[in-house]
Amino acid sequence: MNKKHIILIAEDNRINRKILVKMFSKENDVLEAENGQQTIEILENYKDDIIAIILDLRMPGKDGYEVLSYIKENELSQIPVVVMTSDMTGGSEERALDLGAWDFVSKPYEPRILMTRVNNAIARSKMSYLLQLKHVVEHDKLTDLYNRNHFLEMTEKMVSEHKEDSKALIRVDIRRFHLINSFFGEKGGDEFLKYVANQIREIVECYEWSVYGRMESDVFCACIPYDEDICKSHIKKLTTKMKEYNPDYRIEPSYGIYRITDDTLSASEMLRNASLASMECKENYTRSIAFFDESMRECLHQEEQIIQEMQDALVNGEFEVYYQPKYETRSKTVNGAEALVRWNHPKRGIIHPSQFVPVLEKNGFIGELDIYVWEAVCRQLKAWKEKGIHAGPISVNVARADIQNPNLVEYLTTLVERYELAPESLCIELTESAYMDSPLAINEVVKKLHEAGFLVVMDEFGKGYSSLNVLKDVDVDFLKINMKSLPLDPTNVKSKRILSSVIAMMQWLDIPVITMEVETEEEYTFLKSVGCEYIQGFYFVGPLPAEEYEQLLTEQKD
Repeated sequence: MNKKHIILIAEDNRINRKILVKMFSKENDVLEAENGQQTIEILENYKDDIIAIILDLRMPGKDGYEVLSYIKENELSQIPVVVMTSDMTGGSEERALDLGAWDFVSKPYEPRILMTRVNNAIARSKMSYLLQLKHVVEHDKLTDLYNRNHFLEMTEKMVSEHKEDSKALIRVDIRRFHLINSFFGEKGGDEFLKYVANQIREIVECYEWSVYGRMESDVFCACIPYDEDICKSHIKKLTTKMKEYNPDYRIEPSYGIYRITDDTLSASEMLRNASLASMECKENYTRSIAFFDESMRECLHQEEQIIQEMQDALVNGEFEVYYQPKYETRSKTVNGAEALVRWNHPKRGIIHPSQFVPVLEKNGFIGELDIYVWEAVCRQLKAWKEKGIHAGPISVNVARADIQNPNLVEYLTTLVERYELAPESLCIELTESAYMDSPLAINEVVKKLHEAGFLVVMDEFGKGYSSLNVLKDVDVDFLKINMKSLPLDPTNVKSKRILSSVIAMMQWLDIPVITMEVETEEEYTFLKSVGCEYIQGFYFVGPLPAEEYEQLLTEQKD
């Protein structure tokens, strides 16, 4: 028995069984069963190798109907079953077909007809298998939408067939999807993705032509005829449907749209353009839809250049730490500073962090730069300490990627010990948006930082989806607000009321407030009047190189 192309003959009459074995053994291996129980036992052992079953309905013990029931219950219906019986009443035929029989032959049978019907059933089975295999290769297992490869293939085909039509490729993904898995488990996350897939299918299939699929994880794509109003209407509908899935959780999709203006691009390039647009949303919490333009491609080129040059820049010491003084509002005296990094490029001069920090964050290299800055600050603090200069606590930034490092607190502790500094010499700044991304991780990190003696600042409060729950859940020592988030517009008193209310609440919670980006006398006077404890900004002075910050401290001491 070579276990290939096995036909199982289940027939209680020994003579009939031998005739059937002789008929089918010329081109196939044949197994015999004289009753239903034997048939089931053979199926259990050879179910992956049997290509057809010839089944007599009337057998002792378990009959043919019970065998059909077993096949149906155990999901073996891909095996074609040709039923033989001398009872040709409508009821028996209907019952057998209802249980999954593929064909029906009456006894006594005509050998040529039986052979033809079995071969036809096998051919149909093979065709069905090939179609199933093709479906598996082309579709996403979880959602049953097109997978990435087939979506790209079908998109290119559709674009070539509709050259004269306006069309767009839309990329959809879910912000902070990993939190859904954290809260609801992997199974809950999968159910949500299937729900999203069904909503996309329902919306997109209303078009005359379209292609849609799941690219990976929480990323979906659709290529559709483009009309701006209709497109925005459908995006709004999809967003509403997602938010209705679980009103207790903030589900925020983002949409990157590439209007297909160049039919010669590959579908992969079109998808990349939509992905570039989508990044605009990920970097701006207030934006959920972005359209691709050529400037994004130039930005990508610049990002690649930054990444290529970064390692050499670290080795060559091109990154320099500047110090943004922090002033006590009432006394106008310096009380520490925030460490900011500048890239002193040998060819391009001083590069502002806004041009390279987001790139390094996005590509996972920010951790290396942070470690570089932390050590530079500790080295400088020790130098000032040896000169008898009290530089005050220096705030250093901790990126989202750093928080995922299980050795973060241990590393910082080792660093201050190496440079003989007290842990409170450093203030560790965590952004509010980082908390929104990883609340459990942030809580654990803050707890460990406090146990090690470090101070913690909640940075950029109010920039993203700020919530007082953040302050309820995270034990921070300082709260930092960006003045640009709540500008003092003379025509709008709301900003003043909101800002003064936040500062008042922080006073009740005994959390000092630092307001940065303060630039005018009006802003300073207002912040002083509402009790803001500390101020940073060009109203006093901008970020300074280490030697100028040192001079500022020395002059203040004198």
